[in-house]
Amino acid sequence: MTVHLLLFGGSMRTKVLQTNFTGGEISETLAGRTELEKYYKSCSAAENVVIMPHGGLKRRPGMSRVTGSYINKYCRLESFEFSITQRYLIIVATDLIHIYKDGAQVATVTSPYTTTAMVDSFDMVQSADTMIFVQEDVQPQKLVRGATDASWTLSAITLTNIPTYNFGSGAEAVWSVTRGWPRTCTFHGGRLWFGGSKSKISTAWGSVVNDFFNFNVGTGLADEALFDTLDTDQYNAIQGIYSGRNLQIFTSGGEFYNPSKVITPSDSSWLMQTNYGAKRIRPVSVDGSTLYVSRNGRALRQFLYNFNEDAFVSVNALLMSEHLVTNIRTVDVQKGTLDNISDFVYVIDDNGNCLVLNTMRSEDILGWTHWTTQGLFKDCAVVGDDVYFLVTRDGTYYIEKLNTATYTDHNTVKTGTAFTTVETLEESPMKLKVHKVVSDGAVQLDATPNGSGVITLTRPANYCEVGLGYTVTITTMPINFQDREGMTVNSKKRVLKTRLRVYNTKGAIVEGELMQGRKFPIVLNSNPDPYTGVLEISHLGFSEINSVTVTQADPLPCHILQIESECES
Repeated sequence: MTVHLLLFGGSMRTKVLQTNFTGGEISETLAGRTELEKYYKSCSAAENVVIMPHGGLKRRPGMSRVTGSYINKYCRLESFEFSITQRYLIIVATDLIHIYKDGAQVATVTSPYTTTAMVDSFDMVQSADTMIFVQEDVQPQKLVRGATDASWTLSAITLTNIPTYNFGSGAEAVWSVTRGWPRTCTFHGGRLWFGGSKSKISTAWGSVVNDFFNFNVGTGLADEALFDTLDTDQYNAIQGIYSGRNLQIFTSGGEFYNPSKVITPSDSSWLMQTNYGAKRIRPVSVDGSTLYVSRNGRALRQFLYNFNEDAFVSVNALLMSEHLVTNIRTVDVQKGTLDNISDFVYVIDDNGNCLVLNTMRSEDILGWTHWTTQGLFKDCAVVGDDVYFLVTRDGTYYIEKLNTATYTDHNTVKTGTAFTTVETLEESPMKLKVHKVVSDGAVQLDATPNGSGVITLTRPANYCEVGLGYTVTITTMPINFQDREGMTVNSKKRVLKTRLRVYNTKGAIVEGELMQGRKFPIVLNSNPDPYTGVLEISHLGFSEINSVTVTQADPLPCHILQIESECES
């Protein structure tokens, strides 16, 4: 943040310029921490925006309905990626697994996960054309892609040489209908690893090298299977197992890693690093760290190596934005794309909130924003460059895909020549919803689909988007600067003017007033182009706590690069 002081008679005017929003939205309880550098590159509200790597805030993309995704039951979303051209969205519902490619359903198979609890608690890992599922009440399964997109099979895995253990009545197999099945899984070092089971919750097993379903421990030769039980003072359940630079295990009471680069039965060891404890949510990797959800569901921690401590540490990535989340239910990562070079972490909580983390450690970027919609976010999955969400609207589940070319949710886009109607293909729960309408770059009057799901336009269009609206809200932290009497954070002052530097923006509102961006000459019979430049507005009134709020309700582009506040104290 840059501050310029100007003297006018007996008053002092100050220009406060915020050029960096990479701190994202932080808690209002940090309003008094004006000594923090992050205070001056953060917001008290950043709703329905994304943090851009160059420092600005941009309206989040809209979401387009996935064709035929009217799935009126609870489900989970997973990604299956065989190659850059063969990527699939896997929808695991009770009793059925649906497979989608390029937004269309290509196959359905019967699932053994018959309850919501089973769907919530399975883990999976993929290798080539096979995806392995584990859940403690069901024998491990494998989903195999066949010769065509429509050819898929799901079957139970036959595990051989299952290790034995004396549960009190003699040696018996550690996995069975009686003793339960593995809870988590991953591939590491040429082995299939299972972490925990229903009866051996703190044990990890590694298969024979390059023989994934063979768990013969034999005589302990280097390529034979492993049977490791974590040696701790607590009986902690393994909640996640992750293959990074080292094999990592996250339990309900602590975080471990195996220091061996090549793990064999003779040199396998597990070192506890931190003791925060993890929730039963699959860890993910981003920006050189492994992200896991803390035991209480309120923190997303970065498990990364610290050279100063010569150990792994668990840093709370939500520490300064803890107000955004209640109880995390799912996490996924989108690596840099053609539209944005940053990595994004999507977090869904039990209250239906979607949090988005933009992180780039090399540029000191770590900031959260939050997204809202007319409904509740329930799950998300990143498939290649595409992001899919499971959303409930009026009690019905829908699959929707993030679409960077749109500005509404649950939307339908139509192109053509001078058409006057748009078929939304809505099922009955959504037909009475008011839709935003954007045709040829201009906002039309809101419209409600008729009984057939058709919206009639007020004028012919060649391009039209109809969907559910959402509002962008950006509020700066309380404005603070130093005048002749010291810091002004708690002193009466007023904001005389606000200047926004924007990029390709239309329809931005500052403190309730529309910011007009005009380019000359003005062509009266055409829609206005998005504006790039500086927008200015004047204000009245003194207050102890001053901040600037930018909103946008219309489904139009918005990209804020700077907010300049001219203040008087």
